[in-house]
Amino acid sequence: MRVFEPLIPAPEPPAPRRLIQCLPNRERMRWIVEKAVEFGATELIPLACDKAYVGEQAPKQDKSATWSRVALEAARQCRRATVPPVRTPQTLADLLAARDADEIWFMLDRDESQPLGVLAADLRHQPLSILVGPEGGWSVEERAVLRAAGAVTVRVGARVLRTESAGLAVLATLAAFET
Repeated sequence: MRVFEPLIPAPEPPAPRRLIQCLPNRERMRWIVEKAVEFGATELIPLACDKAYVGEQAPKQDKSATWSRVALEAARQCRRATVPPVRTPQTLADLLAARDADEIWFMLDRDESQPLGVLAADLRHQPLSILVGPEGGWSVEERAVLRAAGAVTVRVGARVLRTESAGLAVLATLAAFET
């Protein structure tokens, strides 16, 4: 008979951390889901953007079941007590219609934005949604709609990050302020 150590799950973030990710190509989305779960995202929402990867703008089949399996595997690997749900791809209009008034939206944008580090420590106990645009950035219309909805434009640093790493950098920064 083998005796195993009890499994103590890793603590969950103090407040919800939704990653709303514009659809990149298929393999990048799998990687984003895996790493976002590891970094503490509590929900993942694929977003159909104006400049989304052409093959994913209108997926032929719903990939959320595949991405949910990836989330489950990642949650097991990093000992999370819960598995973050991966929603079906949504539009910006869908998100706005379902938005919680208390939730803060961080729109990652290289133009006219505040450094994340200035905001992260003060917001660690607030529900946050991290909106990551496509490669090439948000369209003019998307920027206008998000800003009108009250999204706070932030940047992670001085460099322009790829769509698959930008949201993860935000999740990692927020996680650093949780302890």
